[in-house]
Amino acid sequence: MKKAREFGDDLAIIFVESQGATQERMERFVWDRGWMGTTAMWTREAPFRTGSNGIPNFALIGADGRILMKGHPMSMQSKVVKAIEAEIKKGKGAPDDAPRSLKSAYKALAKGDYAKAHAAARRVVARAGDDAAAAEAFIESVDARFDKTLKRVEYLLSNGYALRATALHDELRAGAKGNDDLEARAAALTGSMNSDLVSDEMKLDRAFSKLEVKLHEKGLDEKLLKRVRKMAEKNEASRVMRRARRILDLAG
Repeated sequence: MKKAREFGDDLAIIFVESQGATQERMERFVWDRGWMGTTAMWTREAPFRTGSNGIPNFALIGADGRILMKGHPMSMQSKVVKAIEAEIKKGKGAPDDAPRSLKSAYKALAKGDYAKAHAAARRVVARAGDDAAAAEAFIESVDARFDKTLKRVEYLLSNGYALRATALHDELRAGAKGNDDLEARAAALTGSMNSDLVSDEMKLDRAFSKLEVKLHEKGLDEKLLKRVRKMAEKNEASRVMRRARRILDLAG
């Protein structure tokens, strides 16, 4: 979990429970060990088999979907960390097979500057050279990534993460600045983001998140849970409180 916090969003971590525990027992196990509060995901459904029978075992998957390493994590920890760092560094630039003319476009995209990435690729298309088709494909990938992130904003908003939704939406609007089409797509959500309901949810999210951080540190502490219960009772209809009620259900 230390590496989950260290690498943040640059590394996606999926933990797979493989000994038959229920969903509730698995979640309680994670809470009791103070492993919540990172971007790591927990599931009882293995995405695929690593081929290893022992526990624990792992597979490190690259950005292109290839399995880079697998085995026992503790016996090769330093090698795994170096491989992760190399893959993250590679992911912040253009793919090895990308045309040189698109290097600046990939660099802009890595920084979240969708408009600049679009413009750089459009210049390549306009030259109608050998790289035009690759530039068109790149533009399509930029649009798909932008739309996927917009959907993530909607998901976060619908599931009680008003603060994270607002921050991500602001990043998208900043990255779209200068591109009329992308700005319009981001603006389609602006009305929803500026509503009184979202404003109220943000206030509650800010208050609950402070308690949530403490719960991540201390586990399901009864004194903290008492404060969560009181907050949930006062705000029954809130989307933010869906998160609170799940914690309360696990605590019993």
